Amino acid sequence: MGESVTILEEVTDADEIARFRKSRQQHQMNDQVFRQLMEHIYEECRGKVVVVAGQELFAAETAEEAWRWARERHAEDSAPLVQYIPKEKAWRIYANRGGMVRMQ
Repeated sequence: MGESVTILEEVTDADEIARFRKSRQQHQMNDQVFRQLMEHIYEECRGKVVVVAGQELFAAETAEEAWRWARERHAEDSAPLVQYIPKEKAWRIYANRGGMVRMQ
């Protein structure tokens, strides 16, 4: 395995900071919609890829279709949320989250 390198840079460009803040706000709004609709999503969208963009939910058969929908319908949204909803309820281990999580 190769050596891992981390580079930290201070961003001072006001335009870049503004773009980041706008993208972060869009992501937070999309995440809020996802959380509000989570029960519906886990009941009705199993086995599909869901995307929330422009605070609108869409369920697709493939990730490509989900991303295409997001770009076509909400090109201004730089932070769409895309997630596959497993077909079956099951225990899943997410090591980066520090333990087991029961998916609904």
